[in-house]
Amino acid sequence: MRDHRRYYFFLFLLVLAGVLAVLTVLRHQPFLRGSVGDILVVPLMVFFMLIFVRLRAAIASGLGFAIAVLVECAQYIHLADRLGLPRHGFLHQLLGNTFSFQDIAMYAIGAVFCCMVILFRERTSGKAARLRA
Repeated sequence: MRDHRRYYFFLFLLVLAGVLAVLTVLRHQPFLRGSVGDILVVPLMVFFMLIFVRLRAAIASGLGFAIAVLVECAQYIHLADRLGLPRHGFLHQLLGNTFSFQDIAMYAIGAVFCCMVILFRERTSGKAARLRA
């Protein structure tokens, strides 16, 4: 596995652990669970994508944000209900059912976080390559 893939795989696992911690530890605190969970959704998607495809920071973060906003828009039009998905089924839970502008703001925070992490990685790996040369 290449160095950048290992890095993003590690970050993916770290964020996944964070998501699982939020789902279990903060399960009785709906505001925190929703907010922190929504912030972590975008990095989870972006770091997973970066394991397989190299993308620039802005493109990767923007793509993760766009996917999250599309899912939020699907919630606005109640897509899961329109498709007749079972109420407590996996796909219904994945699409969700409640639209919120606050969720979009949390996705934006997650996207900015991703962009900063990726830029940090690019800068530090560039310095390391120059030092090796």
